[in-house]
Amino acid sequence: MLLREAMASFLAAPILLSSLLFTASIANAMPADWSQVLRAPCHRTPFVRTSSSALALAVPFSPHVTGASYLAISATVTYLGLAAALDAPGGSMAVDKSCFEVRQSQVKGGGLGLFTTVDMKEGTKLGTYPGVVRSAASYMKKFRRYPNTCTYAWRFKDSLGYIDPTDSFGRIQNFCQGGSSDTVGSVFLHENLLGRGVPTLLARINEPPSARGNRGCNVITREDLKERTVPFFLSRDVVAGEELFLDYGGVAIVRR
Repeated sequence: MLLREAMASFLAAPILLSSLLFTASIANAMPADWSQVLRAPCHRTPFVRTSSSALALAVPFSPHVTGASYLAISATVTYLGLAAALDAPGGSMAVDKSCFEVRQSQVKGGGLGLFTTVDMKEGTKLGTYPGVVRSAASYMKKFRRYPNTCTYAWRFKDSLGYIDPTDSFGRIQNFCQGGSSDTVGSVFLHENLLGRGVPTLLARINEPPSARGNRGCNVITREDLKERTVPFFLSRDVVAGEELFLDYGGVAIVRR
């Protein structure tokens, strides 16, 4: 199980419980007559009238909302916060997106490929592979439902996880929004509300035509199993208009 999913398993229940207990204690402290609180004389200390009025100023309660409602609201906010954090897409571009162009690949049957629009030097970091880091079990569950997911998923060498840049239907889009069908409401949250998508340009890089073999590659990667990231670097100088190629079988693993 990946670290982020282990965190979800071990932290979700305590966080939810703490949130419920905190909200319950606040609900019990709410005064019965809110009009008295609002009319209470104010002491010199800012924001402090009584313990109840200080609480009223610290937390935006409404006298028309019950303590049970606050419990539900608090639990929901905590749940959505965990979904937003744990199912967020990772990856980033280290080079401006204008330096790349997506168009038909030179590889027969390869679909779209990634081309440069400017000259770049050997060793240039292009970015890190985009997508949601999923456990092997979570990924396989999605793959069985949407087989096309495997076209762009990155499998870590230790086989404990994948980076999945596809949408909820296993399709590649210009941006990966994140979300997981394993978490109720997560897909809707990420695809419709958060809008924190990461560019999927690096997922467009193909392997070179078979005739060229590894000699046609101009991109290398270094898996970082601790951070669960895959940085991409240029293995040689490239010129504007050149297609980027990567050997998906030759990945160096960074162990720390």
